[in-house]
Amino acid sequence: MTVIEKGPRQLMIRGVTDFDPAQIFESGQCFRWTRLDSGGYRGIAGRRALTVRSGKPGSGILELSGATEEEFEGFWRHYLDLDRDYREIRARLSALDPVMQQAVKHGQGLKILRQEFWETLVSFILSANNNVSRIAAIVERLARTLGSPVPGADEGHTFPEAGWLASAGREDVSLCRCGYRLGYIMEAAERVSRGWIRETELRTLSSEEARSQLMQIPGVGAKVADCVLIYSCISMDVFPVDVWVKRAMENLYFGRPACMKEITAFAKARFGELSGFAQMYLFHYARKNQLRDVTIA
Repeated sequence: MTVIEKGPRQLMIRGVTDFDPAQIFESGQCFRWTRLDSGGYRGIAGRRALTVRSGKPGSGILELSGATEEEFEGFWRHYLDLDRDYREIRARLSALDPVMQQAVKHGQGLKILRQEFWETLVSFILSANNNVSRIAAIVERLARTLGSPVPGADEGHTFPEAGWLASAGREDVSLCRCGYRLGYIMEAAERVSRGWIRETELRTLSSEEARSQLMQIPGVGAKVADCVLIYSCISMDVFPVDVWVKRAMENLYFGRPACMKEITAFAKARFGELSGFAQMYLFHYARKNQLRDVTIA
């Protein structure tokens, strides 16, 4: 991978593989990246703002606006997960069965972003009975209301830290229109800010133990916990089951309705340590092909 400075805070990255901005930033894993009318995506992460554009298909080029080479090497390279070998992951999954062959073929530009734990936790607490656009709108209101301005990001703001959100009080946070999830977010902020839930500790635990800790937070069930573990890159061997993944598993593997317990047990046995990546490809495939619920004939 080669980094070329094109101008002040303008970079061209050559030799990038497996990176399709549309597939990644519209995959439902992140909520602070916006498609620009002029092309590319604008996002905020780690108190930084960045615009990402891809070159011609197959060129292996990414164009980044808003970062120096030092900032790219120190933060964005890791955040965008540019050093993970996704070709190897796809090859290993494709070797399992024809279903995964098709799923990875449709998602060759996907990557799992290395997002901040606290923001990811709140984002997926908000995901319950919600859609991506509404989640993104609430996350943005939280940032604008309680976050800090990001230099060079026009009107962009950081996501508020747990301690700041906890001290703000319910009345201020309620202005962000979180609905019934307000209490869950405030409880999560309290637990994280007091150190009752620590990212550093979660990273030392097995996925089962980490899931169990997260599920102590009101509003965090197994699916939300697993999404947090994957999208903050704490554990990659979990398999969150939402409506799209359930449809994928029932249509492509079971051929009949299946319960969550049955699906997760199957995924653990079939995909093992690659469960999180398998879930990503199956979710993308199900949405792209608009798979429907399986019903009993």
